[in-house]
This record gives sequence, structure tokens and C-alpha cells, in this order.
Amino acid sequence: MTKFSEFSVKNSLFVNCLALFFIVAGILAIIRIPREIFPNVDFDIVTVRTNYTGASPEQVERLITIPIEENLKEVDGIKEFNSISVDSTSIIILEIEPDEPNKDRIVTDIQRAVERITDFPDDLEELPVVTEMKTRDNPIVEVSLSGNLPEETIRQLAENLETEFENLKDVSDIALKGFRDQEIWVEVDPGKMAQLEVSLPLIIQALKKRNVGVPGGRMTLGAKEFLLRTTGEFETPGEIEEVIVRANDEGHWVQIKDIASVKSSLAEEKITNHTNGTRSINLVVIKRANGNALTLIKKIKDVAHRFKEKAPAELNINFVNDMTYYLERRLNVLKSNGAIGFVLVFILLFFVLSPRIAAGAAIGMPTAILAAFVFMRFFGISINLLSMFGMIMVIGMLVDEDIVIAENVFRHMEEGKSPLRAAIEGTLEVTKPLLATVLTTLVAFLPLVMMKGIIGKFVRDIPIVVSIVLIASLLEALIILPSHISDFNRGYKRDPNKKRKIEIWTNQLIGAYGRSLRWCLAKKHWVIGVGSLFTIASIFYAIFGMNFILFPAKGVEVFFIRAEAEVGTPLETMTSLIKPLEELVTTLPEEELDSYVTQIGIIQQDPHDPFTSRGSHLAQIAVFLTPNSRRDRSAQEIMEDLRSRHKKAADLTRIDFDEVKPGPPTGKPVAIQIRGKDVPTLMAIAEKYKTYLKSLPGVRNIDDDFERGKDEMRVVIDEKRASQAQLSIASIAASVRHAFEGTIATVIRKADEKIDVIVRLPIELRQDKTVLENLLVENTYGLMIPLKEVAHFETEPSIAAVKHLEAERLITVTANIDEKITTSQVVNTKLSKDFKDLLINYPGYTIKYGGEQEDTNESLKSLQDAFIIAFLLILLILLVTFRSILDSTIILLTIPYGIVGVAAGLTLHGQPFSFMALLGMVGLSGIVVDNGILMIDFIRRQHKETIASDEAIIEGAKIRFRPIVLVTLSTVFGVIPTVYGIGGNDPFIQPMALALNYGLTVSAILTLFMIPCALSIASDFRHWLLKHFSWIRLTNNNY
Repeated sequence: MTKFSEFSVKNSLFVNCLALFFIVAGILAIIRIPREIFPNVDFDIVTVRTNYTGASPEQVERLITIPIEENLKEVDGIKEFNSISVDSTSIIILEIEPDEPNKDRIVTDIQRAVERITDFPDDLEELPVVTEMKTRDNPIVEVSLSGNLPEETIRQLAENLETEFENLKDVSDIALKGFRDQEIWVEVDPGKMAQLEVSLPLIIQALKKRNVGVPGGRMTLGAKEFLLRTTGEFETPGEIEEVIVRANDEGHWVQIKDIASVKSSLAEEKITNHTNGTRSINLVVIKRANGNALTLIKKIKDVAHRFKEKAPAELNINFVNDMTYYLERRLNVLKSNGAIGFVLVFILLFFVLSPRIAAGAAIGMPTAILAAFVFMRFFGISINLLSMFGMIMVIGMLVDEDIVIAENVFRHMEEGKSPLRAAIEGTLEVTKPLLATVLTTLVAFLPLVMMKGIIGKFVRDIPIVVSIVLIASLLEALIILPSHISDFNRGYKRDPNKKRKIEIWTNQLIGAYGRSLRWCLAKKHWVIGVGSLFTIASIFYAIFGMNFILFPAKGVEVFFIRAEAEVGTPLETMTSLIKPLEELVTTLPEEELDSYVTQIGIIQQDPHDPFTSRGSHLAQIAVFLTPNSRRDRSAQEIMEDLRSRHKKAADLTRIDFDEVKPGPPTGKPVAIQIRGKDVPTLMAIAEKYKTYLKSLPGVRNIDDDFERGKDEMRVVIDEKRASQAQLSIASIAASVRHAFEGTIATVIRKADEKIDVIVRLPIELRQDKTVLENLLVENTYGLMIPLKEVAHFETEPSIAAVKHLEAERLITVTANIDEKITTSQVVNTKLSKDFKDLLINYPGYTIKYGGEQEDTNESLKSLQDAFIIAFLLILLILLVTFRSILDSTIILLTIPYGIVGVAAGLTLHGQPFSFMALLGMVGLSGIVVDNGILMIDFIRRQHKETIASDEAIIEGAKIRFRPIVLVTLSTVFGVIPTVYGIGGNDPFIQPMALALNYGLTVSAILTLFMIPCALSIASDFRHWLLKHFSWIRLTNNNY
């Protein structure tokens, strides 16, 4: 170690070049490192989606979902799977075991299990699609096109802009909202079909056979070779009208135009999209993995602005839900907090030590940060919301090692040593305890890497970045700093007769501390007893007296207004019903409302939301607020204001206000999953829970996810009569589907799009029951049989969605929580207690409390495991460092001191315990022991004898007083900007900053008095052992 320190100090040119290398390499790394919203995280979720057009939810369940679920049961490594069967669609969501080492194999096994199914319906047009969900599929921005222009014009402009976006390097995909595809409708006339004896299957077959382009091989004529191709592809709707459906030997034929009208149109509208109250088409941009989100968003805006200049003046282009805003905000917080922390630390060291020492130590902060970015790029860690959170979390600790070394070197210089000798000896003296302090902090954070679940995956970048920054800071402190201090202080000579005022004040403060400590040592048992009682009381208060909320609704900037009407409500009617809510949103002042997007016909969080609900009776308004720092009211206050002012339309059955909390995705605060076979029984159990929840204060938006569907008109076929008429059930079902759902007979492919040619009845006939009854079906002899001759018709209620959990039918009761009144944990605890005997009356049914409660339990268990592992690793490091059980135990006692400060800080700021606060506490456990390590190591180093006298303890503590105070103040100064939003506010990470700030402050104060008292008691204990058990050897501090 001595040679290492001498090499650093005596080779300043090499050290300066090394520092320059890290600075230049760090700047290059910052420029080139990918910037994204979230790290590329696998959710361990796989979806199997199947489209079965025209099928009812119960048909989809029976014919699609159940066969797939049966096969998926054979796949190993699946933790849980649930499904939803809705009109025309089956979606199965599978969660893979988080500890499964080979997830790719499981995804492949799922794909193969689906491919093995051979009994899918014959008219299933596309096989199931297996997709793995990842954060890289999340959109980064929506670009909205609207204006006083025809829909066709806006549609064409959207396609053109989409093409320009797709040419950008980092664009992975673009999803379109409010965009209707071009179609060609062949609308048949049933009367003419009957007159000319033409059936729907015959029309469809004629179109399929006509629209062909088949390669015919090659032909050589003389010396020249030709490619053969038979062409018959459609180019225009007019060509479709001329298609011959039937012809005879006499030269008569029936063409499409004789029995149907052909027209080009947009697809029937199922979802309407509005931006800021105006009908729009939105382009949802998804970034490719490892792309630079900030650069991409700038390019997107540049392309859009240039496009706007060439487009019609009436076109409006708006940017909605720009996710890069959050990343830029966190980067700004990092930059501003780093700058403020740098200035505060420099000022602190400038006055307390010396200007030259301050300059050498302060330079360490940017050098360490830039070196950290070099290592981040090397390990493939991007700049994202989570990695920047880790950087902000550790910024206050960056100069801790610098301060310890600088202060110790300065103390040696005060003793009259030369700067060179002081730098060598001062660094060497604290190298061992510094290594121990950094290691304890590292092992406190690294167990967080092992956290399970989606939250564990999201936070994984945090401990990795913290570790990288701390290692970079340690290397800078041990290699670069000593050389800089030596260089900056050349020619320094201390005048023992000349002291600065700050030195006088510091000595006076140290003297006052010494006197206070002497008083405490005289009453050490009382001090330890009272301090321990206070600490234990604080821990009990934190556990039993404070609320726990996984991710508090602080800093919410997005919320949804979701509305439902009676099932079967037409889209146009729902558009009118949602209009008053849109107008209500527009009454928000400009300083609060950024924009809002309305969707009628769908409810979903984002385009990849597997739990999307569709139906003309559904609508949602996504409200995007201005940044939290720019408005006086919180999102909750704004939502409450809108809730109190809205006048619910009589035709709306439900209106919910749902906030989007910052942080990883979690479930509803209350989510009670009820499983069983019988739907009425499931509903009865659900009603018991809903009634109970209504009696609890602070619980709102109580609902279940059972959806009653549209009334179903069933065609009940008389098999005997159908058989006599030479009709099969399959042919009857196909004809009904052709007529009313419509069938894609063929496709016209153009360079930039494909156009479906759909055969069906005109819309006005599809709304007439007599048309259904008289629908002609062709039998095996070519005769036309009216449907009513072989069937009758029944009307029955249906289910809009059939949901399963582990292949059993499922109903989920959900509710939101007013965090000012209660918490998710309190409500779920009451539910578990009061309904523990419910299932005695319902054998075969199961209940699971999911949602946020499940996420909370999983997170707390993971954090508990991480804390235990961190505690044991810290103990191991302390035992190796001090080779003393008593000294290691005394240092470990500083960890509970931090909890005292955390509880006090959160309470003073009106914050509950949260995941982020607990995350700060886990990290704090590694930081608070640093002061204890420095104090005990120095006392043991100065006083080699095993049993230290109280005077020796006081003198050692007084010498360590200044560096402990400086280190604590530097860390506190580093996080104060985050706590109070100085230079940039980020409510999501504020609880973590509060935990670090108050926990470290209180633990430092307690450490300065409690550890010396504990050491004195330990010395008394050793003396007692020697007196009564003289055979015990204490030469290596065994105890």
C-alpha cells in the first residue's frame, strides 16, 4: 500500500493523464450511450392472441381459449396464466417463473404447444400469435393529426408522415389510432340473388378465382427466354363489377353488377379518436431497442415540423404523451443537483480545510461521474429513468472518500509535514477503512439485484449504477486525489502562530464536542439505555404507526376518465355522451392542462395493453397535465374537482377517474380474484365483497370485471329438416356469417397497402330480422332454401368477456384508494381477516388478493431478503476488517439509528413509507456504518492496546469529529436539492432522498455519542473478562 500511495503522488504526470483520459472518455460515453425511457426489461410475460372474426365470447372460449389452455398446462416454467375471451378475440397472458434461467426455451415451448393444436375451427383465418412483452415495446410519443379536413385527406397525410417516420433509424414500429383501412364492399341484393339463383358462397368463390396472378414458368422462343405469368389481379372496383359469377351454354351469364353494388370505402368505424376535442389520427411511435430516445424525439419533431410546412394550412400536428420529457427532467435534476452539490461541497471544504484542498477534492466529483459513464457504457447500461435515479441517489456520496482523504492529509500538513509526505501518509492511513466503507455500501445495494418480480427487474439498474459510481469514486480518491493535493499544495508551509477564524471556530466546536462526550461517557449506561429505547420506539412507530404505500400517488401527471354506457350503445351515441366530459376537461386552466386524447369504442392503457376492452359502449379520456412543479394543484385535487363538477349523463352506467402512478407497472390497490365454475356463484361472492368495500372509508370506484354482452340472436337449426333439405349446419352457419359479418373474398395488393374485398349485405338489410329469416342458403342440389324453413330464432343475453385464471372462470373485484384516508395494505388486511371463513360455504372456489397487494408482498419479501443478505455481508466485512466481534457489533448498531431519522423525515414531510423510501433505507444501511468504521478504526490505530481508556476514546473521537461531520454534510448537501426540488423536482425519487438525508443526519449525530459510549462499555467488559478469566487471549481483539 505504501508503494502504491508513493507511486500516485510521485507520478503526477501519469495520474493527470489518467484523469484526463476518464474526462475525455466520459464525455464521449455520455454522447454515445443510448438514452431510453426504461431499461430493456423482459416482463416475463408472454401473450397468445387469436382473432376469430364473428365469434361470440363464449364461442371464442370454447373453440379457441380452452384448447390452447389445455395444451399450455404441459409447458414447464409457467408461474401463472390467465385469459380473456371477447367478441372475435382470445388473449392468453402467461407469466414465466422469474427464476427460470432459460426463458427463451419456455417461449419456444409455448409456441410449439400452440402449434400442436389441430382442432381449431376450419374458418379460423389466422393461427394464434405468440408475443413476448418487453419495455422496448412501450411508445415514446404520440403524434396527432387533426384539422378541418376530410377524413380521406387526413388519412393520406397520416400515411405519408408514417412513411417518413419509418425511415428514421431508431423507429421500431408505428401504431395508428383512429385510422380506418381502405376496403371495397360488394353489397349483395338478396332479391336479385334469389331471382338469378346465386348464393353468397358462389359469389365469394368467383371473386377468389378471378383475382389471381400465377407464375407459369419459362418459355424459350428462338434465342430469347421469357417468363410466363397468368394475370388477373383486380386494379379497380370497376373490374370487380364485371366478374362473371355464373354462365350457361346458351351464352347467358350473371355478373357481380347484376346482383350487387361495388364501392370503395373506409372500414366501418369501431373506434373513434379525438385529440383536444377534435377528431384525429394519432401515430404512436415505438423506439427500437438501444435507440437514443432523446435524439429520436428531436428527429420526429423536426420531421413533423417540416411536414407541416408542406401540408394544407388546416392541418394541426400535436405531440401527446412525450415520454422523453420524464427522462429529460431526471437528467436535468441530475445536472442541477450535481452542480449545486459540487458548489456546496466546494464551499464547505474551502472554509473548513483550505482553498487548495477544496479544489483538489471538489474536482473528484465530475471526474468520478465521467469515469462512471465510461464503465456504464462498457457494461451496456443505458441512460434511462432508473439508471439516472441511481446516479442521483449516490451523488451525495461521491466526495465522501475525497473528503476523508483530504481531511486526513490536511491534518498531517497541520502537523508540519510536507504536502508530498502528508499526501502519502494521510492516504495510506485511511485506505483500509475507506475500502471497508465502500465495500459495506456496495454490499448494501448489490443484493437488490436479486429482487424478484417486475419491480425487481425495473430497479436492477439502480444498484448496478450505484456500485459503478462508488467504485469509480474510490479509484479516483485513492489514485488521482493524493497526487492533486500534493501538486496543489506545493510550497505550502504552515505558520503555527497564524490561524484562520474557521479553524478557531472548528477547534471550539471540537472542544465543545469533547466536553459533551466526556459527560456522556460519565453516564454511558444511561446514554446507551435511553438511546436504545428511543431507537426501538422509532422502529416500532415505523412498522406499526406509519402507513405503507408501494408507490404513492405523488407527482401524478396523467390520469384517465373512463366511461361506460349500456351494452349495445351505438358508437355515435357514445361519442355524444362523452362530449360533456371532454368539455369539462377543457375548463381546466392552461397552467394545468397540457392535452387530452379521447378514444370511443375502447379502453386501454397503451397499444400493447393485453387487458384492452373493446365495445361501442366504452370510452376513455387520457388527460395529460403540465409538470407538477408548474401548477398549484395536485392531480388528485384536479380529479376531485372534475369529479364534483361533472353531471353524469343518465345513459352512462359508470364513470371512473384513474390516476397513472409513476414507477413500475402495478395492479389496482384492491384486486380480489374469485375463481370457480359457476358464473352466478362467482357473481354472488363478488357482490359480498363489493357491499363490504362500500362500507370502508376511503375506498372508491368499486366494481367487478364481469361484462354483460349484447343480446345474442341465436339461429337454432332443426337438424332433421335441414337434413331433408340437403343442408349441412356448416353451410348454414357460413351463409349467415357471409351475409351479416361479411367475408373477405379476396385482397387487392398495391405498393403501399392491401385492400380487402368484403362480400356481405348492405347495412340497412343487416338491421332487419326478416332478411335473416328469409336468407337463402344453397343446398347440395343448387336449390335455394330460406333459412326460416330449417331454423327458428331465439334472443338471449350474452357475456361480453369470459375471463379465466389457471383455466378456471374468473371474476375480479377492484377498487381504488384515497391515500389521504386509508391504504391498500390496510384495506386488504381487513378483507383477509373478515372473509377468512367465506369459502367454507363455497367449496371448489378460490380467492386470491392480487393487484397492488400482491406486488407489495412480493416487493417487501424481496427487500427483506436483500436487507438480511446485506446485513450479513456487512458483518462479514467488519469482522475481516476489525477481527473483533464487539467492535463489529458496535458498528452494526448504527444501522437502527438510521431508521430513527428515516421515520422522522418521512413524518415531518407527510410521506408514508413506500418502496422508494425502503430502497433508500437499504442503501442507507451501508452508508451509516461508514462513520462508525472511521471512528473505531482510528481509535484502535492510535491506541494499540486492547483496552482503551475513556480519555483515549475522547481524543480519538475528537480527531474523527471533523471528517465525520464533513462527510455527513457533503452527502446531505448532495441530496438536499432532490429533497426540496432545488434545481428540479422529481416527486418519484423524493422519498428515497428523504430517507438518505434524514437517516444519515440522525445516525451521524447518534454515532458521535453512542459509539464512544458503546466502546467504553466494551472496554469495561474486556477488563472484566481479563480480571475474572485471565486465560482469555485478547491480543487480536477476538471479542
